[in-house]
Amino acid sequence: MRFSDEQTWKFVGLLEEHECLWNNGIAQCRNRQLRDRAVAAIAKNMAIADFTTRDVKLKIKSLRSTYQSEVAKIQRSLRSGTAQEDVYVPTIRWFDLMDSFMKQEESTENRVLVDESLVDDPVSLGEEGASTPQFLRRPPSKKRKHAELLEAAAGLKAMAVRLPGVSSADEFDHLGELVTEVMKKLRPDLAIETRDEIMSVCFKYQRLNLRAPLADITAETISAKEAPVERDPLSWAMEPTGIGYDKDE
Repeated sequence: MRFSDEQTWKFVGLLEEHECLWNNGIAQCRNRQLRDRAVAAIAKNMAIADFTTRDVKLKIKSLRSTYQSEVAKIQRSLRSGTAQEDVYVPTIRWFDLMDSFMKQEESTENRVLVDESLVDDPVSLGEEGASTPQFLRRPPSKKRKHAELLEAAAGLKAMAVRLPGVSSADEFDHLGELVTEVMKKLRPDLAIETRDEIMSVCFKYQRLNLRAPLADITAETISAKEAPVERDPLSWAMEPTGIGYDKDE
């Protein structure tokens, strides 16, 4: 059944109210009776002649498929390295509303469809049993996660190249903004991986920066180091000592 924009907007709003129909992370999602009541409530509230519970399930499946397709377009656009202002933006009126509650639940790359042959109940509503297609969570492999991080980094590098000429200080500010934009588009687990890798690299070079390069140690510096200096009494506490060590020995 084809909906008008207003009907679709209303339907998505009703779907948001019934979390058991889309949030696989809650126990209610596995309650068949609760889901059936939610589907029946949506069919009733839509107030459309001959709009049955089966039509509700088909509409959920159709909207979810369209939503996933739009999300995939956004991800491909980001990974292509296109300029930020040219990143794909969905024009579907109800996308933002559905994205507000579905973005944490939809991750097609991490789900495996167990049974695609069942058509009587075509919408995955989280049921455990043989009457509906089920999605099983599959954690991403390290190899795939690394590949996705490399893609994100490549997209970030490509976007950075398109930045207009700016001062070195401004360049770092823009880089930070770009990193933020990319990480906001990643799944939570990938965002954490990205953050950890970025901070690991930053800490590595921060430590290197604190070490004086050998080339900077001049003869004068060496001479100064060899000259006797008055030591701070507290400095003895900073040196490794053995048991019973006495500085007067």
